[in-house]
Amino acid sequence: MRNHLPIIVSIWILIGSVFCIWSCVNSIGEEEDEKTDTVIPGNIPIKISAKTLHSQIYRKDCDDAIGLYVLISPTTLDKERYIENRQFKCKASGFVTEEEVYYPAEKNKCDFISYYPYQQTGITAGEQKINISIRTDQNSATNYNRSDFMTAQANNISAVKKNIELHHTHRLCQLTIRIKPTNGYDINILKKSNPVIRINQVFTQATYDFDKNEISSLGQLQNVIPNGEWNIDNNTLTGKKSILIPQTIPAGNEILTLSIDSKKYECRLKENYELESGTACELTLRYDPVLGINGITAEINDWKEGNKSEITPTEKEEKTGILISDFDFEQSSVYSIISEGKIVAEVCREYLSSPEIQAQAVVIYPAKDGVNDWLKGIVLQIINDDRKIHGGKAIWDKKTNTLNYVPGNLAPILSFYIASDLSIEFSKPAEPLLLSIRKKVLTDIRKDETCIYPIVKIGTQYWMRENLKTVFYNDNQKITAKTTSNYSKSSAGYFKEKTYLFYNKAAVTSGKLAPKGWKIADNKVWQLLKSYIKEDGSVLKSSRLWKKSEYTASDLTEFNAIPTGIFTKEKGADSSIYAFAGEYAIYWNMGNDQKTLAEKSILLRYDSDQTAEANHSDFCGYSVRCVLENSE
Repeated sequence: MRNHLPIIVSIWILIGSVFCIWSCVNSIGEEEDEKTDTVIPGNIPIKISAKTLHSQIYRKDCDDAIGLYVLISPTTLDKERYIENRQFKCKASGFVTEEEVYYPAEKNKCDFISYYPYQQTGITAGEQKINISIRTDQNSATNYNRSDFMTAQANNISAVKKNIELHHTHRLCQLTIRIKPTNGYDINILKKSNPVIRINQVFTQATYDFDKNEISSLGQLQNVIPNGEWNIDNNTLTGKKSILIPQTIPAGNEILTLSIDSKKYECRLKENYELESGTACELTLRYDPVLGINGITAEINDWKEGNKSEITPTEKEEKTGILISDFDFEQSSVYSIISEGKIVAEVCREYLSSPEIQAQAVVIYPAKDGVNDWLKGIVLQIINDDRKIHGGKAIWDKKTNTLNYVPGNLAPILSFYIASDLSIEFSKPAEPLLLSIRKKVLTDIRKDETCIYPIVKIGTQYWMRENLKTVFYNDNQKITAKTTSNYSKSSAGYFKEKTYLFYNKAAVTSGKLAPKGWKIADNKVWQLLKSYIKEDGSVLKSSRLWKKSEYTASDLTEFNAIPTGIFTKEKGADSSIYAFAGEYAIYWNMGNDQKTLAEKSILLRYDSDQTAEANHSDFCGYSVRCVLENSE
């Protein structure tokens, strides 16, 4: 008679408010074709028990499950697996599986890897990564639970009679939202109004690496509806929460939309906000019945400490019709059109250059899932032209950065609507969307420094409308300021003249200057730009500060190239000197990657309309312009 020694595995599930109680001993099995040829199963069955560390509620219709992998130590997940993605279903008695499986006969030590929630596809053979996603409507308990993602691991486990504890760790982030009334407002009246919360345009898909314990490949921006009902606790509404993919919410983004008593309030971030793995973030909205929301306090609790932030929401201005005069284009040349937290269109003041047109215009592009439709641009207005030539089409070839322009036959268009099918209309449709506008800027936060850059679209490229002006690398390390006392041509640093910053070769090739999601313009980017503007540097040059000459700067592209001058080698000395103020603007030009330079830099000069080239050396300090990655 065989002596079956059960191995009990205690799996500690760290779910915040997952609605199942798991606490029993269950057996697990493995299909014959999943057994390896070299590892023979023995007669000691593997058994598993599951417990919770938080109060959880079992439901009869609960169909949650976890997945388990067992490896022969020291094998890794991307190699041979002894047990492959075994499913444990949640039952009244706990988690159970269909068939029994045994420890190896040779008494090999095993590694246990578990994850929640179970996926049929699991981890692809030869890989150590799994695709994860959250549900966009987490209002139901099931969708909220299945939005969570946890992992656990226990190594070098022998076939003995002892509990194997698998402590599951949260890999996503929990966001809890609270509303606290001010000025004596009755909390019961606030609860009765049943405020509605929406989390706007967050990444809902990603990849988890079991080897590195990292989340990457973020994708699919969508709105998220939180879980829970409002309750009153210490004169504060509580109870709304969501599970989110760890990510950075950029400064200026409307992270939340709050609706109370038919009014909507937008909650924008003043600085980047980190939703970190395993953290519980808490946003407290301070509500005034007269002023609306007058502040948000962000705190971290329960799981582990994360970042803290404060943002001040404002009442959301929404209307069905948008006037062209609503756009001032001073702080950015690009605006997003928002409806229900989603980008449905983009409006740009841009330079149109083709055989049929060379003019500045206001153009609108429909967008779906935040992506512009480059084949459906509509020219709302050609700047400073009152003829009936407006309403034309701007059709772009992104690969070549070229424009196919189809002239229009309308008077300047003064307003527009967007219909429920996302079509752009110039008379009010039957079902117009409620719209709001938001200027697109780059907010670059490094250490205690915040730089905000306007954005301009030139062709199909999105550029910073100003030169880079940071004194920190993007890893928050300080960049050395170059002075006569610490000068070294070989060490990385920056020069400063008035308000202008110039970076030397070593700093530029560090690969750590560009803001996240952007890059220092490389030779391919510059060549596409030069081709689009037909090498005409006048459309890049700011209309101010250039030394007078026969060549007039128009800045039709709004690139805003200012003649900052440069730092160059001082004649007869082993040092750099500032020169050519009002005459030159020179930009670094990257090579095949962000750590190599092209042979020549890009030169604009007062006595020419050409986009020329300039040499560079370790002594040089030039300006830096960045372009949005993948926009060329």
